[in-house]
Amino acid sequence: MRYVIIAITLCGLLSLSGCASGWTSWSSVGEDVSMSYMQLTKGTWTWKFRNDGPTSVTFMTFTYTDANGEHPDVLPGSLRPGAVYGGWGAYAASSPPIIVIREIKRQ
Repeated sequence: MRYVIIAITLCGLLSLSGCASGWTSWSSVGEDVSMSYMQLTKGTWTWKFRNDGPTSVTFMTFTYTDANGEHPDVLPGSLRPGAVYGGWGAYAASSPPIIVIREIKRQ
């Protein structure tokens, strides 16, 4: 919910059109990890991850594909069961992202 308020404020301050009203439903990207994304501006999208597994994610690399191609990225730190990480301060793409987990470690 915090990210939605920030995005709406950003859209309002910059007088941008095409801003979405909120986050998409959670979708599995495999390995007991889900993602949700949101449109910030006409050409900017962000996403967040949720750990749906019973153990902490201690390391994760992934690629995201957007209108500009495929890009490598990483989840910094760890993500305990049920925890969420991401949003406009962490991840940005030029279109709705397609996420593929490349490597994941759990503890």
